[in-house]
Amino acid sequence: MPTCRAAVVSRVDASGGRGPARHRAAATSPPVDGIAPSMGNVTGKSVDDHLFDLRFTGKQLEREAARCRKNVRAQRALVAKAIKEGRHEFAEVHAANCIREAQQEQKYSTLAARMDVAASRLKDMIAKQQAVSGVIRLSSTLNSALETKQFETIANIMDQWEEQAVAVDGAASTISKKAPVVAVNDNVQSLVDDIAAELKVGEQLSEMPAVPAERVHVPAEDTTSRSTELQDRLQQLMQ
Repeated sequence: MPTCRAAVVSRVDASGGRGPARHRAAATSPPVDGIAPSMGNVTGKSVDDHLFDLRFTGKQLEREAARCRKNVRAQRALVAKAIKEGRHEFAEVHAANCIREAQQEQKYSTLAARMDVAASRLKDMIAKQQAVSGVIRLSSTLNSALETKQFETIANIMDQWEEQAVAVDGAASTISKKAPVVAVNDNVQSLVDDIAAELKVGEQLSEMPAVPAERVHVPAEDTTSRSTELQDRLQQLMQ
C-alpha cells in the first residue's frame, strides 16, 4: 500500500497537479529579471524606531565625549602637580594620557555630530513623505471638484495644496551641523611645556605686590562764587 501511494503522488506531481514538490519549486524559484522578491521590513523596525536609535546613539556618544573632557582636565591637573614636584617623567605620562583622552573626545564628538545630522535628515525625509502624501490626496480631491465645478471647494483645496507644497519645500531643506574641530596637541613634551608656562605665569601674577588704590584728589570748588553765579542767572531769567 505505501508503494502505490508514493507512485500516485509522483504521477500527480509530474502532471503538474497539486503537490508539495510544486510548492517547494515555487518557493525556491529564481527572481524574475534579476530582481529579488520583496521581503518587507527585514529588521522589523519602523522608520520612527530607526530615528530613535540614531538619537539615542548620538546621546550616548555625547556622554562619552563629556567623560573624556573630564578626564582631560584631570590629567592636566596631574601634569601640573608633577611639574611642581619636579617629577618630569610622571608629567610626561600624564601628558600622554591627556592627549589620548583629548583625541578620544574629538572622535566621540565628531560621531555624535554625524548621528545628529543623520537623525535630522531622516526626520526631514519623514516629514517630506507625509507632506507629499497629503499633496497627492489633495490632487485627487481637486480632480473630483473640477469635474463638479464646485468653485468654493476648489479654492479651499488650492489653499490646502499650497500649504502642503510649502511643507514639502521646508522638509526638503536639511539642517547641516558640523562637529567642532578642536586642534589636539599630540606632542607630549609640547603639552608639558605649555602647562609649565601657564604655571609660571600664574606664579608671577600671584607674587606681584598688591597696588594700593590711590585716592583721587578733587580740588574743592568755591561754593560761595558758585552760589553767587547761580543767583545772578536766576535773576536774569526772572527779568
